Amino acid sequence: MAKKSLIQREKKRQKLEQKYHSIRRSSKKETSKVTKVTTYLQYLKYLSIRHIEGVDTVT
Repeated sequence: MAKKSLIQREKKRQKLEQKYHSIRRSSKKETSKVTKVTTYLQYLKYLSIRHIEGVDTVT
């Protein structure tokens, strides 16, 4: 039983990794472009609002 739950957990983890891989990659690119701390904080606020609203992609 424990082995089955471990397998299911691993499959779920891999599925979520695939789902959010492109979002994480684009977010990292955007944050690396930011030079000022205030701009960086504004970008993080923008991302958190999008997350709360349930938006899946970052443009």
